[in-house]
Amino acid sequence: MSNLRDRLKKIAAERKDAPQAAPAPRADSAPRVDPAPRAVCAQIVREAEIPPLRMSANALALMGGEAFSGLRLAPEDLLFLDTETTGLSGGVGTIAFEVGVGEVLGEKMRITQLYLRDYDEEEDLLRRLLPLFAGKRAVVTFNGKSFDLPLLTSRCTLYRLRAPWQEMAHLDLVHPARRLYKLRLRSCTLGDLEEKILGAPRAGDIPGREVPALWAQFLRTRDEGPLQRVFEHNFQDVRAMALLLQALARAHDEPEGQMHFEDLYSVGRIYDRAGRADVAERCYAHVVAGSCRVRAGQALHRLYRRQGRAQDALRLLEEMAASGAGGTFPYVEMAKLYEHRLHDPARALRCTDLALALSRDAAEQAELLHRRARLARRLDGSAVSKRTKSTRERV
Repeated sequence: MSNLRDRLKKIAAERKDAPQAAPAPRADSAPRVDPAPRAVCAQIVREAEIPPLRMSANALALMGGEAFSGLRLAPEDLLFLDTETTGLSGGVGTIAFEVGVGEVLGEKMRITQLYLRDYDEEEDLLRRLLPLFAGKRAVVTFNGKSFDLPLLTSRCTLYRLRAPWQEMAHLDLVHPARRLYKLRLRSCTLGDLEEKILGAPRAGDIPGREVPALWAQFLRTRDEGPLQRVFEHNFQDVRAMALLLQALARAHDEPEGQMHFEDLYSVGRIYDRAGRADVAERCYAHVVAGSCRVRAGQALHRLYRRQGRAQDALRLLEEMAASGAGGTFPYVEMAKLYEHRLHDPARALRCTDLALALSRDAAEQAELLHRRARLARRLDGSAVSKRTKSTRERV
Protein backbone atom coordinates (compact mmCIF):
# COMPACT_ATOMS: atom_id res chain seq x y z
CA MET A 1 0.00 0.00 0.00
CA SER A 2 2.87 2.33 0.89
CA ASN A 3 4.49 1.67 -2.51
CA LEU A 4 1.24 2.67 -4.29
CA ARG A 5 0.99 5.86 -2.22
CA ASP A 6 4.57 6.76 -3.07
CA ARG A 7 3.97 6.24 -6.81
CA LEU A 8 0.85 8.48 -6.81
CA LYS A 9 2.76 11.28 -5.04
CA LYS A 10 5.51 11.02 -7.64
CA ILE A 11 3.01 11.30 -10.56
CA ALA A 12 1.33 14.33 -8.93
CA ALA A 13 4.69 16.03 -8.48
CA GLU A 14 5.62 15.42 -12.14
CA ARG A 15 2.30 16.94 -13.37
CA LYS A 16 2.79 19.98 -11.15
CA ASP A 17 6.23 20.64 -12.59
CA ALA A 18 5.07 20.11 -16.25
CA PRO A 19 4.19 23.29 -18.32
CA GLN A 20 0.45 24.01 -18.31
CA ALA A 21 -1.47 24.38 -21.68
CA ALA A 22 -3.33 27.64 -22.23
CA PRO A 23 -7.08 27.35 -21.62
CA ALA A 24 -9.29 27.22 -24.71
CA PRO A 25 -10.83 30.61 -25.44
CA ARG A 26 -14.51 31.06 -24.62
CA ALA A 27 -16.92 31.60 -27.47
CA ASP A 28 -18.00 34.98 -26.14
CA SER A 29 -14.41 36.22 -25.93
CA ALA A 30 -13.49 35.41 -29.56
CA PRO A 31 -12.08 38.39 -31.45
CA ARG A 32 -14.78 40.42 -33.34
CA VAL A 33 -14.45 40.90 -37.05
CA ASP A 34 -15.82 44.28 -38.17
CA PRO A 35 -18.03 44.17 -41.28
CA ALA A 36 -16.84 45.88 -44.42
CA PRO A 37 -17.65 49.59 -44.33
CA ARG A 38 -20.83 50.53 -46.20
CA ALA A 39 -20.30 52.47 -49.43
CA VAL A 40 -21.33 56.10 -49.03
CA CYS A 41 -23.52 57.93 -51.56
CA ALA A 42 -22.94 61.51 -52.70
CA GLN A 43 -25.01 64.55 -51.70
CA ILE A 44 -25.76 68.02 -53.05
CA VAL A 45 -27.63 70.67 -51.04
CA ARG A 46 -28.92 73.79 -52.77
CA GLU A 47 -31.50 76.51 -52.17
CA ALA A 48 -34.16 77.88 -54.51
CA GLU A 49 -36.22 81.05 -54.30
CA ILE A 50 -39.99 80.46 -54.14
CA PRO A 51 -42.94 82.75 -53.36
CA PRO A 52 -44.64 82.26 -49.98
CA LEU A 53 -46.83 79.16 -50.18
CA ARG A 54 -50.46 79.64 -49.17
CA MET A 55 -52.83 76.69 -49.13
CA SER A 56 -56.09 76.37 -47.24
CA ALA A 57 -57.38 73.18 -45.64
CA ASN A 58 -60.28 73.36 -48.12
CA ALA A 59 -57.96 73.37 -51.14
CA LEU A 60 -55.85 70.52 -49.75
CA ALA A 61 -58.94 68.40 -49.10
CA LEU A 62 -60.25 69.02 -52.62
CA MET A 63 -56.88 68.12 -54.14
CA GLY A 64 -55.81 65.27 -51.87
CA GLY A 65 -59.10 63.67 -50.88
CA GLU A 66 -59.96 62.00 -47.60
CA ALA A 67 -56.35 61.80 -46.36
CA PHE A 68 -56.30 65.62 -46.16
CA SER A 69 -59.82 66.12 -44.80
CA GLY A 70 -59.60 68.39 -41.76
CA LEU A 71 -55.81 68.42 -41.98
CA ARG A 72 -54.29 71.87 -41.49
CA LEU A 73 -50.76 72.05 -42.80
CA ALA A 74 -48.12 74.72 -42.94
CA PRO A 75 -45.69 74.76 -45.89
CA GLU A 76 -42.98 73.59 -43.50
CA ASP A 77 -44.99 70.41 -42.88
CA LEU A 78 -44.51 69.29 -46.48
CA LEU A 79 -41.70 67.34 -48.11
CA PHE A 80 -41.46 67.50 -51.91
CA LEU A 81 -39.89 64.42 -53.52
CA ASP A 82 -38.78 63.41 -57.01
CA THR A 83 -36.57 60.56 -58.21
CA GLU A 84 -34.38 59.85 -61.22
CA THR A 85 -34.24 56.15 -62.00
CA THR A 86 -32.38 53.59 -64.07
CA GLY A 87 -35.57 52.83 -65.99
CA LEU A 88 -38.98 54.37 -66.59
CA SER A 89 -41.13 51.25 -66.38
CA GLY A 90 -40.36 50.15 -62.81
CA GLY A 91 -39.79 46.48 -62.09
CA VAL A 92 -37.25 44.56 -60.06
CA GLY A 93 -34.20 45.84 -61.93
CA THR A 94 -35.08 49.52 -61.58
CA ILE A 95 -33.56 51.62 -58.82
CA ALA A 96 -33.56 55.32 -57.96
CA PHE A 97 -29.98 56.45 -58.56
CA GLU A 98 -30.86 60.02 -57.53
CA VAL A 99 -33.49 61.34 -55.11
CA GLY A 100 -34.27 65.01 -54.65
CA VAL A 101 -36.28 66.28 -51.67
CA GLY A 102 -37.37 69.84 -51.00
CA GLU A 103 -38.17 71.50 -47.67
CA VAL A 104 -39.86 74.90 -47.46
CA LEU A 105 -38.00 77.45 -45.35
CA GLY A 106 -40.00 80.67 -45.55
CA GLU A 107 -39.48 82.08 -49.05
CA LYS A 108 -36.78 79.55 -49.87
CA MET A 109 -36.72 75.85 -50.56
CA ARG A 110 -33.78 73.73 -49.46
CA ILE A 111 -33.32 70.92 -51.95
CA THR A 112 -31.20 67.93 -50.94
CA GLN A 113 -30.11 65.62 -53.74
CA LEU A 114 -28.70 62.19 -52.89
CA TYR A 115 -27.16 60.20 -55.72
CA LEU A 116 -25.28 56.97 -56.35
CA ARG A 117 -21.87 56.56 -57.92
CA ASP A 118 -22.37 52.80 -57.97
CA TYR A 119 -24.98 50.25 -57.03
CA ASP A 120 -23.40 49.37 -53.67
CA GLU A 121 -24.21 52.87 -52.37
CA GLU A 122 -27.99 52.33 -52.54
CA GLU A 123 -28.43 51.29 -48.91
CA ASP A 124 -26.59 54.39 -47.72
CA LEU A 125 -28.75 56.61 -49.94
CA LEU A 126 -31.93 55.17 -48.43
CA ARG A 127 -30.58 55.49 -44.88
CA ARG A 128 -29.74 59.15 -45.52
CA LEU A 129 -33.13 59.76 -47.14
CA LEU A 130 -35.32 58.48 -44.30
CA PRO A 131 -34.29 61.05 -41.63
CA LEU A 132 -35.31 63.87 -43.99
CA PHE A 133 -38.94 62.86 -43.37
CA ALA A 134 -38.66 63.49 -39.62
CA GLY A 135 -41.12 66.14 -38.48
CA LYS A 136 -42.95 66.23 -41.82
CA ARG A 137 -46.67 65.48 -42.05
CA ALA A 138 -47.26 65.10 -45.79
CA VAL A 139 -45.27 64.23 -48.90
CA VAL A 140 -45.86 65.93 -52.26
CA THR A 141 -44.93 64.30 -55.57
CA PHE A 142 -45.79 64.44 -59.25
CA ASN A 143 -46.84 60.96 -60.37
CA GLY A 144 -45.29 59.58 -57.21
CA LYS A 145 -48.31 57.53 -56.22
CA SER A 146 -47.84 55.09 -59.08
CA PHE A 147 -44.06 55.30 -59.55
CA ASP A 148 -41.66 57.10 -57.17
CA LEU A 149 -42.96 55.99 -53.78
CA PRO A 150 -43.76 52.35 -54.68
CA LEU A 151 -40.24 52.06 -56.11
CA LEU A 152 -38.60 53.51 -52.99
CA THR A 153 -40.81 51.36 -50.76
CA SER A 154 -39.74 48.18 -52.53
CA ARG A 155 -36.07 49.15 -52.23
CA CYS A 156 -36.49 49.90 -48.51
CA THR A 157 -38.09 46.49 -48.03
CA LEU A 158 -35.04 44.90 -49.63
CA TYR A 159 -32.81 46.46 -46.95
CA ARG A 160 -35.35 45.94 -44.12
CA LEU A 161 -35.91 49.66 -43.68
CA ARG A 162 -39.22 51.21 -42.64
CA ALA A 163 -40.57 53.66 -45.22
CA PRO A 164 -42.00 56.64 -43.24
CA TRP A 165 -44.00 58.00 -46.17
CA GLN A 166 -46.37 55.04 -45.91
CA GLU A 167 -47.78 56.60 -42.73
CA MET A 168 -48.02 60.14 -44.12
CA ALA A 169 -50.64 61.95 -46.17
CA HIS A 170 -49.58 61.93 -49.83
CA LEU A 171 -50.54 64.59 -52.37
CA ASP A 172 -49.77 63.48 -55.92
CA LEU A 173 -50.12 66.70 -57.93
CA VAL A 174 -50.63 64.93 -61.26
CA HIS A 175 -54.23 64.06 -60.33
CA PRO A 176 -55.59 67.49 -59.30
CA ALA A 177 -53.66 69.03 -62.21
CA ARG A 178 -55.39 66.72 -64.69
CA ARG A 179 -58.80 67.29 -63.14
CA LEU A 180 -58.38 71.04 -63.44
CA TYR A 181 -56.39 71.58 -66.64
CA LYS A 182 -56.72 68.53 -68.90
CA LEU A 183 -59.85 69.80 -70.68
CA ARG A 184 -57.93 72.86 -71.86
CA LEU A 185 -54.35 71.59 -72.14
CA ARG A 186 -54.91 67.96 -73.13
CA SER A 187 -51.33 67.08 -72.01
CA CYS A 188 -50.52 67.62 -68.32
CA THR A 189 -46.85 66.71 -68.02
CA LEU A 190 -44.90 68.76 -65.50
CA GLY A 191 -43.16 70.53 -68.38
CA ASP A 192 -46.48 71.47 -70.01
CA LEU A 193 -47.82 72.78 -66.72
CA GLU A 194 -44.69 74.83 -66.09
CA GLU A 195 -44.99 76.45 -69.50
CA LYS A 196 -48.75 76.98 -69.77
CA ILE A 197 -49.84 77.38 -66.13
CA LEU A 198 -46.76 78.73 -64.38
CA GLY A 199 -45.53 80.68 -67.39
CA ALA A 200 -41.96 79.47 -66.88
CA PRO A 201 -40.81 77.15 -69.69
CA ARG A 202 -37.42 75.52 -69.19
CA ALA A 203 -34.57 76.20 -71.58
CA GLY A 204 -32.16 73.38 -72.40
CA ASP A 205 -33.78 70.89 -70.05
CA ILE A 206 -33.03 67.22 -70.58
CA PRO A 207 -36.07 65.05 -71.46
CA GLY A 208 -36.86 62.51 -68.76
CA ARG A 209 -36.61 59.63 -71.21
CA GLU A 210 -32.87 60.34 -71.69
CA VAL A 211 -31.99 60.16 -67.98
CA PRO A 212 -31.46 56.35 -67.72
CA ALA A 213 -29.03 56.44 -70.66
CA LEU A 214 -26.92 59.15 -69.00
CA TRP A 215 -26.69 57.06 -65.84
CA ALA A 216 -25.55 54.04 -67.86
CA GLN A 217 -22.99 56.24 -69.61
CA PHE A 218 -21.66 57.45 -66.25
CA LEU A 219 -21.18 53.85 -65.04
CA ARG A 220 -19.03 53.17 -68.11
CA THR A 221 -16.97 56.35 -68.15
CA ARG A 222 -17.07 57.57 -64.50
CA ASP A 223 -17.45 61.08 -65.89
CA GLU A 224 -19.99 62.99 -63.76
CA GLY A 225 -20.13 65.89 -66.20
CA PRO A 226 -23.20 64.70 -68.16
CA LEU A 227 -24.97 63.86 -64.89
CA GLN A 228 -25.01 67.55 -63.97
CA ARG A 229 -27.87 67.98 -66.46
CA VAL A 230 -29.77 65.24 -64.60
CA PHE A 231 -29.21 66.94 -61.24
CA GLU A 232 -30.41 70.27 -62.66
CA HIS A 233 -33.48 68.59 -64.17
CA ASN A 234 -34.31 67.04 -60.79
CA PHE A 235 -33.69 70.33 -58.98
CA GLN A 236 -36.12 72.14 -61.29
CA ASP A 237 -38.72 69.36 -60.92
CA VAL A 238 -38.72 69.67 -57.12
CA ARG A 239 -38.97 73.47 -57.25
CA ALA A 240 -41.71 73.33 -59.91
CA MET A 241 -43.85 71.13 -57.66
CA ALA A 242 -43.96 73.85 -55.01
CA LEU A 243 -44.99 76.45 -57.61
CA LEU A 244 -47.61 74.12 -59.08
CA LEU A 245 -49.04 73.40 -55.64
CA GLN A 246 -49.43 77.16 -55.12
CA ALA A 247 -51.23 77.58 -58.46
CA LEU A 248 -53.55 74.64 -57.81
CA ALA A 249 -54.37 75.80 -54.28
CA ARG A 250 -55.24 79.27 -55.55
CA ALA A 251 -57.49 77.85 -58.28
CA HIS A 252 -59.36 75.69 -55.77
CA ASP A 253 -59.71 78.55 -53.28
CA GLU A 254 -60.87 81.03 -55.95
CA PRO A 255 -62.93 78.85 -58.31
CA GLU A 256 -64.82 81.69 -59.97
CA GLY A 257 -61.62 83.57 -60.71
CA GLN A 258 -60.50 81.26 -63.54
CA MET A 259 -59.59 83.08 -66.75
CA HIS A 260 -60.50 80.18 -69.06
CA PHE A 261 -64.00 78.77 -69.38
CA GLU A 262 -62.59 75.22 -69.57
CA ASP A 263 -60.89 75.65 -66.20
CA LEU A 264 -63.99 77.27 -64.73
CA TYR A 265 -66.11 74.31 -65.81
CA SER A 266 -63.47 71.85 -64.51
CA VAL A 267 -63.24 73.44 -61.07
CA GLY A 268 -67.06 73.42 -60.98
CA ARG A 269 -66.96 69.66 -61.53
CA ILE A 270 -64.44 69.30 -58.69
CA TYR A 271 -66.77 71.10 -56.29
CA ASP A 272 -69.77 69.21 -57.67
CA ARG A 273 -68.15 65.85 -56.95
CA ALA A 274 -67.20 67.06 -53.48
CA GLY A 275 -70.88 67.78 -52.72
CA ARG A 276 -70.46 71.57 -52.87
CA ALA A 277 -73.40 72.22 -55.20
CA ASP A 278 -73.56 75.93 -54.36
CA VAL A 279 -70.05 76.63 -55.68
CA ALA A 280 -70.50 74.22 -58.59
CA GLU A 281 -73.69 76.00 -59.66
CA ARG A 282 -71.97 79.38 -59.75
CA CYS A 283 -69.07 77.98 -61.78
CA TYR A 284 -71.33 76.29 -64.32
CA ALA A 285 -73.54 79.37 -64.63
CA HIS A 286 -70.54 81.59 -65.44
CA VAL A 287 -69.50 79.40 -68.39
CA VAL A 288 -71.35 81.27 -71.12
CA ALA A 289 -69.06 80.76 -74.10
CA GLY A 290 -66.36 78.52 -75.46
CA SER A 291 -66.15 74.87 -76.31
CA CYS A 292 -67.42 73.71 -72.91
CA ARG A 293 -70.59 75.81 -72.86
CA VAL A 294 -72.69 72.74 -73.63
CA ARG A 295 -70.87 70.65 -71.00
CA ALA A 296 -71.55 73.31 -68.38
CA GLY A 297 -75.22 73.50 -69.36
CA GLN A 298 -75.60 69.76 -69.15
CA ALA A 299 -73.86 69.65 -65.76
CA LEU A 300 -76.01 72.49 -64.43
CA HIS A 301 -79.14 70.69 -65.63
CA ARG A 302 -78.08 67.51 -63.80
CA LEU A 303 -77.53 69.58 -60.66
CA TYR A 304 -81.02 71.12 -60.93
CA ARG A 305 -82.54 67.71 -61.55
CA ARG A 306 -80.87 66.20 -58.47
CA GLN A 307 -82.26 69.06 -56.38
CA GLY A 308 -85.77 68.75 -57.84
CA ARG A 309 -85.69 72.29 -59.31
CA ALA A 310 -87.88 71.62 -62.32
CA GLN A 311 -88.58 75.28 -63.20
CA ASP A 312 -84.90 76.22 -63.05
CA ALA A 313 -84.08 73.22 -65.21
CA LEU A 314 -86.78 74.15 -67.72
CA ARG A 315 -85.59 77.76 -67.95
CA LEU A 316 -82.00 76.59 -68.53
CA LEU A 317 -83.06 74.14 -71.25
CA GLU A 318 -85.13 76.81 -73.02
CA GLU A 319 -82.12 79.14 -73.02
CA MET A 320 -79.92 76.39 -74.46
CA ALA A 321 -82.46 75.61 -77.17
CA ALA A 322 -82.89 79.30 -78.06
CA SER A 323 -79.12 79.74 -78.45
CA GLY A 324 -78.73 76.55 -80.47
CA ALA A 325 -76.44 74.97 -77.88
CA GLY A 326 -76.53 71.27 -77.16
CA GLY A 327 -78.19 69.90 -80.29
CA THR A 328 -80.99 67.54 -79.30
CA PHE A 329 -80.09 67.58 -75.59
CA PRO A 330 -82.33 70.50 -74.44
CA TYR A 331 -85.34 69.22 -76.43
CA VAL A 332 -84.98 65.65 -75.15
CA GLU A 333 -84.66 66.84 -71.55
CA MET A 334 -87.60 69.25 -71.92
CA ALA A 335 -89.70 66.39 -73.26
CA LYS A 336 -88.85 64.36 -70.15
CA LEU A 337 -89.66 67.28 -67.85
CA TYR A 338 -93.01 68.01 -69.51
CA GLU A 339 -94.01 64.35 -69.52
CA HIS A 340 -92.91 63.20 -66.06
CA ARG A 341 -92.69 66.30 -63.85
CA LEU A 342 -94.99 68.92 -65.35
CA HIS A 343 -97.55 66.43 -66.76
CA ASP A 344 -97.97 68.22 -70.09
CA PRO A 345 -97.79 65.49 -72.77
CA ALA A 346 -98.70 67.87 -75.58
CA ARG A 347 -95.61 70.03 -75.01
CA ALA A 348 -93.56 66.89 -74.43
CA LEU A 349 -94.65 65.67 -77.87
CA ARG A 350 -93.69 68.98 -79.53
CA CYS A 351 -90.24 68.85 -77.92
CA THR A 352 -89.84 65.24 -79.06
CA ASP A 353 -90.67 66.22 -82.65
CA LEU A 354 -88.10 69.04 -82.54
CA ALA A 355 -85.48 66.62 -81.25
CA LEU A 356 -86.33 64.15 -84.03
CA ALA A 357 -85.83 66.88 -86.61
CA LEU A 358 -82.31 67.56 -85.30
CA SER A 359 -81.18 64.01 -84.53
CA ARG A 360 -78.68 62.26 -86.81
CA ASP A 361 -78.07 59.27 -84.56
CA ALA A 362 -79.97 56.06 -85.36
CA ALA A 363 -80.11 54.82 -81.77
CA GLU A 364 -81.32 58.19 -80.52
CA GLN A 365 -83.91 58.38 -83.29
CA ALA A 366 -85.28 54.97 -82.33
CA GLU A 367 -85.60 56.07 -78.71
CA LEU A 368 -87.31 59.32 -79.72
CA LEU A 369 -89.78 57.46 -81.97
CA HIS A 370 -90.62 55.17 -79.08
CA ARG A 371 -91.21 58.19 -76.84
CA ARG A 372 -93.32 59.87 -79.52
CA ALA A 373 -95.54 56.81 -79.94
CA ARG A 374 -96.08 56.61 -76.19
CA LEU A 375 -96.98 60.31 -75.95
CA ALA A 376 -99.28 60.04 -78.96
CA ARG A 377 -101.15 57.14 -77.37
CA ARG A 378 -101.41 59.07 -74.14
CA LEU A 379 -102.82 62.10 -75.93
CA ASP A 380 -105.26 59.96 -77.96
CA GLY A 381 -106.42 58.27 -74.78
CA SER A 382 -106.89 61.63 -73.13
CA ALA A 383 -108.88 62.91 -76.12
CA VAL A 384 -111.16 59.86 -76.12
CA SER A 385 -111.67 60.28 -72.38
CA LYS A 386 -112.63 63.93 -72.86
CA ARG A 387 -115.10 63.11 -75.67
CA THR A 388 -116.70 60.38 -73.60
CA LYS A 389 -117.04 62.68 -70.63
CA SER A 390 -118.53 65.42 -72.80
CA THR A 391 -121.06 62.99 -74.32
CA ARG A 392 -122.12 61.81 -70.88
CA GLU A 393 -122.55 65.39 -69.71
CA ARG A 394 -124.80 66.18 -72.72
CA VAL A 395 -126.89 63.08 -72.10
